[in-house]
Amino acid sequence: MKSSVGKPSFPIWLLGDSEPKNWSDQLKYPLDSRHPARHNIWTPIENHLQQYFYRNAKKSLNFENIYIRNAIKDAGDKPTRNIMHWGQNVESKIVGYKILLRKYRPRIIITFGSFAYEFLRRAKLMVGLKYGHWSAFALGNKFKASLTGFDKEGLIIVPLLHVSIARGDFLKQHHRFVNDPKYKIPNYFEYVSQFLGEFILNNFAKEKIWI
Repeated sequence: MKSSVGKPSFPIWLLGDSEPKNWSDQLKYPLDSRHPARHNIWTPIENHLQQYFYRNAKKSLNFENIYIRNAIKDAGDKPTRNIMHWGQNVESKIVGYKILLRKYRPRIIITFGSFAYEFLRRAKLMVGLKYGHWSAFALGNKFKASLTGFDKEGLIIVPLLHVSIARGDFLKQHHRFVNDPKYKIPNYFEYVSQFLGEFILNNFAKEKIWI
């Protein structure tokens, strides 16, 4: 599997977890469309976003240019949820990602799951928490906070859920992430797409990210 796909010069990046353990030698790139995980965590959001852009601005985002990679290659290197120190293999990947951030300066990075989000936090801030800290509830709060504006370097980090949204308690995850009494029957995919779509359209309408 290639380590990445898309254009690093594109202002929108996606950061996944790790390569699928049993399929990395048969897939082409991170979030390969042949693997079901992509369609559990990203395809519904992509579809809702595209509808939002078209309905509100008659625009279509060039999703093929989005730069996609995983935090780490080997899932076996991933630490357990309650370990603070991640070891040299993972730390070297954090340093490598930090170099990419400095070189290309993306504007939006969308992360999938607690590990990818904490990985990016460490690349940005060089301080860490146990990634088990980032429950669906905590990620939902950070999602809301992220869309209030860019940081001093002109970047927002948008945390989304990983495979928890497709597992046995998936309905609870919708409630935990959205966590807003206004939504009696919350739909995580629609909720995320509405607010992320609005942010992108408000801040990137005139940039060269559209088809």
